[in-house]
Formats: sequence, structure tokens, C-alpha cells
Amino acid sequence: MSKNTTKLATLKLAAMGCHIQITLNITKIGTQHSQEIIDHQISLLKSETQQRLARWEHIFSRFDETSELMRLNNHTDQWREVSAELFEVLGRAIYFVVETQGLITPTLLKPLWAAGYSSHLKPCQKCLRHLYP
Repeated sequence: MSKNTTKLATLKLAAMGCHIQITLNITKIGTQHSQEIIDHQISLLKSETQQRLARWEHIFSRFDETSELMRLNNHTDQWREVSAELFEVLGRAIYFVVETQGLITPTLLKPLWAAGYSSHLKPCQKCLRHLYP
């Protein structure tokens, strides 16, 4: 491999009804470590990333009735304790309501449902075959 060749590693994951692709530039570490070590580290990174995405999905999914977000949405008439992650996201969302004078708002659940966006969009089968041959 020449010095100018970029070496990439790609992780393909699925979460929250989306397909996620993470591409890592491993050119520099490829000259410092064996392929076995690099593959092991990439495997660990993929596992940790999948775990984090699964946690976020359990917190933020609006299609999972057991998610923290949906439990909050279904009990708007009472105070509820939320995780640090949800608290931070809600804080940022409220900040942008003010900054955008209401153009961006996290309070659109009922209009979204009324518009028919109440379940996951079905993925394009052709896209899936391309992403996961």
C-alpha cells in the first residue's frame, strides 16, 4: 500500500428504524498495529456503539410504548423523573423553541399522529439489499 492510500473500515448498524454507516479512517493506525489488533478494536467499537444506540432507542423512540419518551408522552398530566439523556435533549429542544420563535418545537406528537406518522416507515427493500448484501 502506498503512503497516499487511505485505508477505511466501515461499520453498518441499524437503530431507530434507520440504517447507520460509520466509516473510520484507519490509515495511521494501520501502520502501527497488526490487522488482528485493528479488527479486534473495530469489533469492540461496533459492540459498544450498538449498545449505546440500543440504550438511546429505549430512551428516545416514539414507536416503542415502553421507551422513556413515550412513557413521558403518555403521562403529561403528572411530573415524571427522566434520565440525564432525555433531560438534556428536552432542554436543548426547549432552547430551540425560543431561538426559532416556535418554528422548531418538540410538541408536535399529536399533529404527527393525526398526519398518519404513527409507526415506522417501511424501509425500501432495494435499499436494504444495497446496505446489507
